[in-house]
Amino acid sequence: MADVDASGVIIGKNGFVIPLLRTDLAEGTEEAVSTDVNYTVSSQSAGQYATQSGRGFMAVQSMMTAENQATYAYVLGLGGQIKLALPVAKTSVANGPEALPYPKSLVSGDTVRMMSNTATDRQVALTVATNRGVYAIFQNTPTGAGEFELTHAITGQSIGQSLDGQRITHAFVSADGQNNIISGGGIYVLNGSGSVIGAASAMDSQLGAVSWSRVSIPIGLSFQAVVRCDA
Repeated sequence: MADVDASGVIIGKNGFVIPLLRTDLAEGTEEAVSTDVNYTVSSQSAGQYATQSGRGFMAVQSMMTAENQATYAYVLGLGGQIKLALPVAKTSVANGPEALPYPKSLVSGDTVRMMSNTATDRQVALTVATNRGVYAIFQNTPTGAGEFELTHAITGQSIGQSLDGQRITHAFVSADGQNNIISGGGIYVLNGSGSVIGAASAMDSQLGAVSWSRVSIPIGLSFQAVVRCDA
């Protein structure tokens, strides 16, 4: 695993732009990405810099990019939960910034975190937003053929435990092109009986921006998000 460049922007409803940069993001390790010191004088968290907008900062657009496989990115809130999930792409293939499904205010202490992998890492990440304005990320790294459950990137819980009673309204899936995915070309959401009640196709972030698709997937307590791969 090597260190790679990661950069991006979060844009507020008031037009204020938060430029982000980390030149040593370790592949395969989720790490924080702070503001770009070339334009913000000092390295700060996204939330801290947002306070300089002079009024409440409401994030409405974003794009995060990294070399090789940009897997997922999010804003970590003060309570240790995902406040806002961000679209991702490999550097120089994004068409953005992308609109966020549910705008969120940023405050001092909110930080951007990002996962990037090697060009051949097989990690699969499902990023979602729900009808309650909740954002979540579920991930796993398939090790061969079979079915693999995606669990919450922070808590390790299933999609049912994390989002019980909510409806997923927006989703995207980041996955390397060598995964040999056979679950509808992406992920399936299964109910308690193991029946497929939702799906989202995967995209390799090396080929373009992984951005939101509109879906309507109800979630119950015993539901799972899974990916199935061939050998």
